[in-house]
Amino acid sequence: DPSLKASKALVIPLVLLIIIWLIAKLAISRRVQVFSKILAWMLVIGFTWANLYQYLTGLIYASGIHYEIGITNDIVVLSGMAGIFLIDPAVTYFVIVPRYRESYPDSNLLRSKTKFIITYIIAMICVMSLAIGLNS
Repeated sequence: DPSLKASKALVIPLVLLIIIWLIAKLAISRRVQVFSKILAWMLVIGFTWANLYQYLTGLIYASGIHYEIGITNDIVVLSGMAGIFLIDPAVTYFVIVPRYRESYPDSNLLRSKTKFIITYIIAMICVMSLAIGLNS
C-alpha cells in the first residue's frame, strides 16, 4: 500500500529525530548533548535531501522522461548519492558545526574532522539500515 509506505517514510524518521533531539535536550553529559545534536542535524539534512530527491525524480518521471534507460539514470542516481554522501556532511560540517563550536568550545567531536567523519559514517549506516528495514 503506497500510503503506508509514505507514512512509514515520514513518521518513523520524525519520531527518531524527536527522540534524538530530546536526548540532546535532557542529557546531563555535554558529550552526549553535542553528539545528539550533531547526529540530529545530520539526519535532518539527510532526510530532507532524500525526500527532495525522491520528489524531483517523481517530477522527472511524471514529465514523461523515463530516466531508467541510459545515461540519464546514471546521472539521477549519482546526484542522489552525491547529496547523501557529499552535500549532507559538507553542510553539517561547514554550517552547523561552527555554530555549535561557539556553544561547546571544549568538544572534541566539533574540533576533530576524524571524529566527525566517524560519527557521520555511523549515522549513515543507521540511516541506510532504517531505509532498508522500511522498504522490506
